[in-house]
Amino acid sequence: MAIFAFCAPVLDNKLDTLRSFTAQLAGDRLSEAQQARQAAGLEREQIFVQQTPNGAMAIVVWDTADPAKVFETWATDSSEFGVWFRKHLKEIHGLDLADPTMVAPKVTLLDEWKDSSWTFGELDAWAFTIPVKSVDGPKKFVSELLGKRKDEFVRSRLEYGVKRTSFFTVESGDSTFQVNYIEGAPGSFPKAFAATSTGDDAFYVWWREQVQAFAVVPMFVGEVPKIECMLDLKGAVPAQV
Repeated sequence: MAIFAFCAPVLDNKLDTLRSFTAQLAGDRLSEAQQARQAAGLEREQIFVQQTPNGAMAIVVWDTADPAKVFETWATDSSEFGVWFRKHLKEIHGLDLADPTMVAPKVTLLDEWKDSSWTFGELDAWAFTIPVKSVDGPKKFVSELLGKRKDEFVRSRLEYGVKRTSFFTVESGDSTFQVNYIEGAPGSFPKAFAATSTGDDAFYVWWREQVQAFAVVPMFVGEVPKIECMLDLKGAVPAQV
């Protein structure tokens, strides 16, 4: 299974609606949600919410071999659950999956790192997003971070218990974002982010300078991003024959 991540704004005053929606997916409608995800070829779906200066952003992370199949399956699901699901996505995000003119976000996995001890679904997870000027800055940054500076990067993550980091760019309409997905021991992401924000060694200084150059908003200033995991559904996908 490959990993796929994208983000979408939460419309004004719809955060509580999203919280209720995900609670139903993980609660009263769990069986239907699992069946829908199995039909779409999803092994795992996570939904995070990040508080930003421009409002709440939802970050969706999928483990799937075919993201296009997920979008298509959910867009055409005529069951009561499928109709209910799309209705909530439109209310919360303004996204109408059934609209044939809707263009799915263009997602690019720039690169990722996993420690040899990483195990699927066994670690805490976080995701956060940064609005960026274009895909070029994150692409160059990640290429160097996991290229010639990989040893420094790995040491800096393992020091705080991070076991996996995946880097994406997301092009949606006129906006471009970088999305980072992290897995590790409890509390590992806040500790690693804080160290990146304040560390005075050359590696952390370089990291901050690179991100500030392509980010639309100031990064690595103030507190760790406020991130809430609202959904984490795992389910076996039938073997392909």
